[in-house]
Amino acid sequence: MTTKTNFETMRQTLLLLFLALILMPDTINALPFKEISTDNGLSNRRVQESILDDNGYIWFATRSGIDRYNGEFFVHYTLSISAENEVTEHPRGILINDQKEIYAFSEANIYKFSYETDSFHQVNNVNLTQREAINAITFDPTGHLWIGTTEHLYRFNTNDSTLQSIKQKVAVHCLLFEKEKHGWAGTSKGVFHLVEQEDESYLQKGEISFRTQR
Repeated sequence: MTTKTNFETMRQTLLLLFLALILMPDTINALPFKEISTDNGLSNRRVQESILDDNGYIWFATRSGIDRYNGEFFVHYTLSISAENEVTEHPRGILINDQKEIYAFSEANIYKFSYETDSFHQVNNVNLTQREAINAITFDPTGHLWIGTTEHLYRFNTNDSTLQSIKQKVAVHCLLFEKEKHGWAGTSKGVFHLVEQEDESYLQKGEISFRTQR
């Protein structure tokens, strides 16, 4: 009786596996995926990051540049320090802030998109050391830019274009600010929690405190 029961269970299991193998390709093919590659106009198959703007355009940061996609055609942009400089940099990321401004960054520089000139321009006074590379950027609720590199955490004041080193000797991999003015930095030494005080300064619990300027 037991042998017969085991045989019946095995038979049902094999039948289910057989049906799964038959139905799986149809299920995969039914998914509404469409591959967009260099054959369709994408500048590079290696895409680092993407955003969606209010006009419905999708922006891709690829290894070869920034691509703007309207669902049918691509417009390509490059990151170069100046119009005269033919050397272009490899984008590492792209983001859009609450003011609908689009920023992109390479290992060494940060760029802002100009709707007037339809191009990306380098953000001045972001002077990093040659040994470090930018890993992440984001904006806090006051509109200032935070930069995480392989060696530092920086805050860039967008009003007076000053760069402040907040944390040294730490690799910052990701940054996030909430609307409640809490900041989070994922680093090589754990997660740092930044809390804005009443005087609009941020306090890093148990580590450092620093004053921000509007």
